[in-house]
Amino acid sequence: MLALLGSILVIHLFALMSPGPDFVFVTRTAIVESRARAILGVAGIVAGQIIWSGLSLLGLDILFQEFAGLQKIIAFAGGCYLLWMAFGILRSVWMTRGVKPSAEKAEAHADASSDKTGGVKHPFLYGFFTNLANPKALVYFGSIFSTFVTPDVDASARLLLFVTMTVEAFLWFAAVALLFGSGPLREGYRRIARAIDAVTGVLFAGFGIGLVVSVLRNEA
Repeated sequence: MLALLGSILVIHLFALMSPGPDFVFVTRTAIVESRARAILGVAGIVAGQIIWSGLSLLGLDILFQEFAGLQKIIAFAGGCYLLWMAFGILRSVWMTRGVKPSAEKAEAHADASSDKTGGVKHPFLYGFFTNLANPKALVYFGSIFSTFVTPDVDASARLLLFVTMTVEAFLWFAAVALLFGSGPLREGYRRIARAIDAVTGVLFAGFGIGLVVSVLRNEA
């Protein structure tokens, strides 16, 4: 059991470390707003992971395999949501053009940016929907559980895996939030506020376009 748990946790850690919408959201929130709001966002991300991993443990990832159209619909909706958030961030960058990077104006830019990130102001909801916007997570968890969790693994062991993967995700993203929310990085943000938001918006747009294009390409 320990070998199984260790193997899954190592694989999951590498997956968490891979840059994606969740990582971009946490780092930006920590730098632009505060560590506290970033941690709230982390809680939202973990809540999303709980849903995806729970569905996988229940075997509902098989539903995606049998009904590919359902996965495409969810993927397309997720891509559109990420594009919506990217539009909100990039719009705030455009609206604050010409603002000098003083402390007061940087804070004002942070407030404007947080209010226009796709219309979702609460970091928990923002993190939650950011995570849910990627339906490939269900396939990811499904592949892990189907590969490592054989029928002889009992319910208590499955529950332990579920809990430890959830805790691992929270600890990783919380560490990211604490690191990027440190004083030196926040001070540096005041000088490059618009650049950080511009990069964030472009990355979210890239993730969204990638999901939408993958759906349309498979339809062709």
